[in-house]
Amino acid sequence: MLPTPAMNPSQRQLSRYGWRPADPPRRPVLFVNPGSGDGKAARAGLAERAREKEIEAVILAPGQDLDALARQAVVAGADALGMAGGAGSLAVVAAVAAAHGIPFVCVPARRATTSRSTWGWTGTT
Repeated sequence: MLPTPAMNPSQRQLSRYGWRPADPPRRPVLFVNPGSGDGKAARAGLAERAREKEIEAVILAPGQDLDALARQAVVAGADALGMAGGAGSLAVVAAVAAAHGIPFVCVPARRATTSRSTWGWTGTT
């Protein structure tokens, strides 16, 4: 899409990179790893908040095949996928969304210390 005068500055900038507006999803699915980040997503009530916004929330249990669950959600009609969890689970769901050409939403829910050590940050921020 080429930039047009009717676009706001942000839209013009994004259009230069091939981004285009998209309709809101009609059947989004959010996967939640309740154990990620020492239970951060569970303590925040993320699944409940998602359901209040009419987003299907799938709370993962140990031993479940996340890749299979994400693929099943797409087959069942999901038009956007999200994941609340650590890097590994985020990557699995992002790959399924990309393979099916649907949007992916990343909700990081890992321990802050993991991020700091991974990126070499020090201090408490």
